[in-house]
Amino acid sequence: MESTTKTDFSPETIVKLVKAQFGADAQIAKIKPLTAGWFNTAYEIEFADEHPAAVLRIAPHPQQRLLTYENEMMRKELLIYETLQQANVIPIPRLLGADTSRTLIERDYMFIERYSGRPLEEIKDQLSPEALDSIRYQIGRIAAAMHAIRNDTFGYFGDGPGAGSATWREAFGAFVETLLQDGETLGVELPLPYDKIWGLFRQQAHTLDEIQKPALVHWDLWPVNIFVIEKNGKFEVEGIIDWERAYWGDPESEPSIAIRMYGEAFYQGYGRELASSQNAATRRKLYQLYLLLVMKIEAKVRFETAEHLGWVQTELAKMLENFTQV
Repeated sequence: MESTTKTDFSPETIVKLVKAQFGADAQIAKIKPLTAGWFNTAYEIEFADEHPAAVLRIAPHPQQRLLTYENEMMRKELLIYETLQQANVIPIPRLLGADTSRTLIERDYMFIERYSGRPLEEIKDQLSPEALDSIRYQIGRIAAAMHAIRNDTFGYFGDGPGAGSATWREAFGAFVETLLQDGETLGVELPLPYDKIWGLFRQQAHTLDEIQKPALVHWDLWPVNIFVIEKNGKFEVEGIIDWERAYWGDPESEPSIAIRMYGEAFYQGYGRELASSQNAATRRKLYQLYLLLVMKIEAKVRFETAEHLGWVQTELAKMLENFTQV
């Protein structure tokens, strides 16, 4: 399943970008396409000189049809990097350079350090239960540190939906409304009419008012974005990648947290359990519904064929039926 936002670039183009960043004398030993991910195009760059190995990430073309919240996403990620570097409490790959001038190519691009470990998604089945629980505990501690990074307002970075919102209801409402507008414009067929779905969100929006403090949310904290390395016989989280979808909001809107993906070891590291009130449970259902809507609507601009859409459609119908019975 290949994303239409990704493009194959010639070796000559990649060399041009590398030398612009690392100098005309930089000696490139290897260029390797990286196939993971559904948005940016990425290449692993190895050098034959003193430069450390890097990853080149190239954004979609500015004219590429995207969802509204995805516009200028790499520029938003650079703002997020500034926040993370200032906080200095989250393991992230070092930013080596970026160019948003679109002079060498008509796209934004950035270089980050290449991690020496591997994504948790690739190795989780090879880990012992004890090692996996240790990693989950570490993810919990990292998530707690991330959610302790606060802001004065809610919403996406830059000028994304809900940016600068005074309340979480306003920000998350902008997320949902903008997404539904995208879906309607694209002609995506949903299990219920668009105005009915928007009405379901509005009906439960009062539960969002309990969230008073904007926290940094990654929103993509899946195993594929968590790198793990082995040191002295023990496995450690090396770092977290792909921050472009982060925003200021409710920590429990992180999908992997809302569905308890990482189990009890995560919450031991996190330091607390999920909120147990009925309003909190309703909020988590709203977040899960939003995720399913994103997965359904983004397929229209991302894939020519998408194997997971059958599952998404089924789960979306179930979730909407659940809400209509509330």
